Amino acid sequence: MKKNIPVLISALLLVLMLTGCMKIDMSVKLNSDETGSVTTQFAITKEAFDYFQELDPDEDPFDGEEYHEIEEDGVTYIAFEESKEDLTFDEIAKFLVEGDKEKDSELTGSDPMFESVKVTKSGGFLGSKYSFVASTIKIEDEADDSADNELGEFGDGLTSLGDSLANTLSKFTITIEMPGEISHNSDGLVDGNKVVFTVSDFTEGRTLSVHSKDGINKTYIYFGFCAIFLIAIVIFIIRRLIANKSY
Repeated sequence: MKKNIPVLISALLLVLMLTGCMKIDMSVKLNSDETGSVTTQFAITKEAFDYFQELDPDEDPFDGEEYHEIEEDGVTYIAFEESKEDLTFDEIAKFLVEGDKEKDSELTGSDPMFESVKVTKSGGFLGSKYSFVASTIKIEDEADDSADNELGEFGDGLTSLGDSLANTLSKFTITIEMPGEISHNSDGLVDGNKVVFTVSDFTEGRTLSVHSKDGINKTYIYFGFCAIFLIAIVIFIIRRLIANKSY
């Protein structure tokens, strides 16, 4: 695939753009020690996959990645996964914005979908706070231009492969798994310590944010102070009793 990468990618993206049959599901896991991972599932409908193979039976649109079939909402997809493990918070942010530099010339599931990402941890002895704030890429609506040149030179007006992918996506989801308890987020679907966002329109920039906190439970702190207070009272009473006996 590598010898004809630009042609093959353009052909595949053209098929996908005309049919709107690609989806990406991304998972970002953050750990309390300021490390984490990013896993991306890239999927196209089996119909589009078969069509591309008919165009060039000798080539693999996924460039050797191990793929499998999945089904969602009655539609069969061909999908593969990519994972980046043991990343720092800064490395996660950089990866989400810049994509995989080692695979710049390949069609992958880890191409950048974000203009900016910030992942932070703050706090002290009694607990920590974590935040994930990301702004999705914003692309211009290319519908009119596509209608003008349809099968013409593909890619005119697109500034990056990330833009091309965003144009072809029928669905993009990102799941953020946070340390501790979710405190608030920007309208995502909360499931325990995870928040799921669905993005179907990249013509408008969107900010996705998740915040969480961990540490000593306030209830435990309250009971701890009460216990210390009671112990202090007991010690005071015992000392008074001993003092009275000495007289």
